[in-house]
Amino acid sequence: MSAPLSLQLADSELAGLELGAEASAPARLRLAAAHVLQNGQPGFSRGVSLWLGAARLDGPGLALSDCLGRIARGRLQIQADQSSGTAWISELALPGAWQGALRLELELAGSPEPLCLLAASLRCDFEPGVPPNFSESLLC
Repeated sequence: MSAPLSLQLADSELAGLELGAEASAPARLRLAAAHVLQNGQPGFSRGVSLWLGAARLDGPGLALSDCLGRIARGRLQIQADQSSGTAWISELALPGAWQGALRLELELAGSPEPLCLLAASLRCDFEPGVPPNFSESLLC
């Protein structure tokens, strides 16, 4: 696959959230279908996950068993260091990686509470053994 992909958090499908037992353990958000753009063309990719280093839930949020379904809205806040400000982004390079104080907010369709995670790093990539893939959207 030659053209770069960008993950759109909104309209991706969350298949599950795995949190480590210890505070320093990584968390993994598995996407059943990732809403992506390739050269501005909307489509989807399979086998995409987000890995968050030293992640923990922030606030009451959702029960882990409720972390399924379409992401209605999503954004990532990044603060690389104390001297820089924060930035919110909703489109992530695929593959891509970020370091610093991170806050990931996902609002799932039909859910009363957002899922909020704090982390020290985030990596967005295809699962091991899954080649990069892209299928054009069939929406009219």
